[in-house]
Amino acid sequence: MEAAHSRRVALEAARRLASLIDAEGRFVYRYDATSGTIIEGYHTTRHAAAIWVPAILARRMEAPDLLIPLQRATDWLIERHVISFGSGRLPVVAEDGHIELGGVALALLAVLELHRAHPEARLMELAHGFGRYLLSQRQPNGAFVHRRMLPGGEASDHLSRYSTAQALLALAELYGETGEVAFLDAALASECRLADADYGVSEQGHWMLYAIEALEAVAPRPAHRAHGCRIAASIIVYPNYRSHGKSNPIACYTEALVAYLRMLRRRPAEAGTEDSPSEALVRPALEENLHLLMDYRLADGAFIEGGGVGEVQIDHIQHALAAFLGHAMLYAGEDGPTGEEGEI
Repeated sequence: MEAAHSRRVALEAARRLASLIDAEGRFVYRYDATSGTIIEGYHTTRHAAAIWVPAILARRMEAPDLLIPLQRATDWLIERHVISFGSGRLPVVAEDGHIELGGVALALLAVLELHRAHPEARLMELAHGFGRYLLSQRQPNGAFVHRRMLPGGEASDHLSRYSTAQALLALAELYGETGEVAFLDAALASECRLADADYGVSEQGHWMLYAIEALEAVAPRPAHRAHGCRIAASIIVYPNYRSHGKSNPIACYTEALVAYLRMLRRRPAEAGTEDSPSEALVRPALEENLHLLMDYRLADGAFIEGGGVGEVQIDHIQHALAAFLGHAMLYAGEDGPTGEEGEI
């Protein structure tokens, strides 16, 4: 698949997401693709992610028209769901009587990316506060508290499949922006434990590959790189996600493979070691996934759920957008300039 094609698909998906932001800043979260009927439900973590990825595209591919609706969506999130929590009065994202670690992490990524696109002190201050909350939830064993109940702040025993990796990704990105070593040290210490435990390998943790790639960008460690290799190998060897007949699994694991290839390209493996799987093995799987995703794409740039369900949800668009954007950025030079090559 040509990078220019992936660029067009990503740009149309980003503009479709932006078109789903209403005058107040709330997304049309879920709707029937045939009738247009809006389906009830909302999820602020996905709201934040649906800001984050288009904001990356707006900055990397020079699409400033996206920034106004994305800023409106950010303002809605801040005004409706960000509260001060605990004795430190740290900002958190509250929804349905609790605080989700992943929701704070994705909100951090969203406001940080908007700040990169259009520097604004209040956004950087908010990202910093979110980062301090993530640090406060890290436990002595390197794990995180995934959920706290409101109003008292009691820790729940709820465990999210993705929150730990999302927190590590957010901390790595925040360190990259601020240079504050507390964010990096906490993320590296947790990843050391996770690598030793093969965390995310059998689960094919796509968010973990995002997190590892982000950490490798700022503080490379052979053990962490090897951890990423093991997750990527699991995705390549066991592509069971394709059998679900749904767009999100294909898109998510495509994002993971893109993150893995960015990690390989950033610097060669250390002398005497070899990255496995190699780019030569990963790229065909990546491009096969992109071709499969096209079956779920609508004329307006959205992506349906699939599996017999003709519905669109904002995360369907966001994950597919990230997959095509990542591919476009990786292979931009092969069929002419399509934007700045590099990480998304």
